[in-house]
Amino acid sequence: IRHNPGALQACPLPSLGWVDQPQSDALISENSLQVSGWVINEGLGVKNVEILINGVSQGFANYGLPRADVVAVMLVKTDPNAPNLGFDMTLDLSSIPSGSVTLAVRTTGASGEIQTFGVRNFEIEEK
Repeated sequence: IRHNPGALQACPLPSLGWVDQPQSDALISENSLQVSGWVINEGLGVKNVEILINGVSQGFANYGLPRADVVAVMLVKTDPNAPNLGFDMTLDLSSIPSGSVTLAVRTTGASGEIQTFGVRNFEIEEK
């Protein structure tokens, strides 16, 4: 068995993110909801950010918004997307039944790893 150190590659680092909006336990009375936050993935970067409602994809968020604050606070060094680490999306809630709802963010890193984070539970008011 030959050992070839040049052929070894480190495992990709996991993505790390945060949902700024909506806040947990919010009461939503509108037919739309603004979702925003940030995601980093040191080394390889993030391929996409998907928003889920009750486990069902609502589509892909706009990823690549400037977030110099995240770069500074999280000490981002090697994410190729930095400083454009923010995401946002406006969700149409008109077809989502009123009651308790769970939002989550699913990211796919540039190396293909998939993670879910940022779970927020909130209530949609009866329409």
